[in-house]
Amino acid sequence: MKPPGHLAISMAIGGAVWAGTKSPSSMVAATLTGAMVDLDHLVEYYLWFVKEDNSRVFYFLHSYELLVP
Repeated sequence: MKPPGHLAISMAIGGAVWAGTKSPSSMVAATLTGAMVDLDHLVEYYLWFVKEDNSRVFYFLHSYELLVP
């Protein structure tokens, strides 16, 4: 899924969290958490479109090892 899709779903989940808790901070936290998953794509987009080097792909925020902490 591309970043706009993650952001849209995260905003919907954030809205549902806000509807259930009435807490604006929990809505923001839910939205940011879903959007932060795509931060690793910024490195990838930079390498692909600015440096024109598509020999590597970085998915350091998509790893299963992050489930442990």
